[in-house]
Amino acid sequence: MLRFDEHDVVIPVVVIIELEAKRSHPELGYFARNALRLLDDLRISHGRLDATMPVGELGGTLRVELNHIDTSVLPTGFQLGDNDTRILAVARSLSNEGSDVVLVSKDLPMRVKASAVGLMAEEYRAELVVETGFTGMAEIDVAVTDIDQLYEDSVIDLDVARDLACHTGLVLISDRGSALGRVTADKRVRLVRGDREAFGLHGRSAEQRIALDLLLDPDIGIIS
Repeated sequence: MLRFDEHDVVIPVVVIIELEAKRSHPELGYFARNALRLLDDLRISHGRLDATMPVGELGGTLRVELNHIDTSVLPTGFQLGDNDTRILAVARSLSNEGSDVVLVSKDLPMRVKASAVGLMAEEYRAELVVETGFTGMAEIDVAVTDIDQLYEDSVIDLDVARDLACHTGLVLISDRGSALGRVTADKRVRLVRGDREAFGLHGRSAEQRIALDLLLDPDIGIIS
C-alpha cells in the first residue's frame, strides 16, 4: 500500500472485508493482519480512511472507497455479485468519471477480468513486503516452476534469498499457487511442510508452521 510512490491508491471497502476473512489463513494470514494493522495506524493518524490521506514522501495518497459499488457499470456477464465484481465496479466507475485507473492485483484471473471490461491492469511486482524492523518473515514472488521444483526437491536456489537473514520464513507466491519455506545457513530455500506436528500440535498460520519447522530442526540449537 505504501509502495506506489506519487500515485493515488484507492482501496475498495470490499478489500478490507477480504483481508478480514484471510486473517487466519495458514499462509496469507500474516500479511493480511499486517495490512489491517497498517490501515488502523493510518486511521489513528488521520482520523478516517475514506478521505484522501498523504502517504510516503513522493506525494502519493491513499483512501478507502465506500461508494461506486453499482455493478450496472459492468457488462451483464460480469454482474455476478461477488467481491471481484465489486472491485471491478469501483475501478470502472472511477474510470468513467475521468480518473486514470490501473487495477493492480496479484490475481491473474482478476487482471484478465479487468482487461475484459476495458480497464488497464498490472501485476503487483514488489518482491518483498515492507516492514518496520525485522519480523522474521518475508513474501517473495516466484515463478510457477520454482514452486514445482521446491515441492519436488525440498530445496531450491533463489537469488533474492541470498540477501535475507538465515532462517527467515518465506511465503513463496506464484500465479498458480504458493508454498512456505525458510532460508538455510547456505542461503538456499528449504520447503516448510504444513503437515508437521510436535506432541500433537500443528501450526495453523504461516508463522506457526515455520516456527515449528525451526523447533524440529536438530541442527538449530536455540530459538528466540
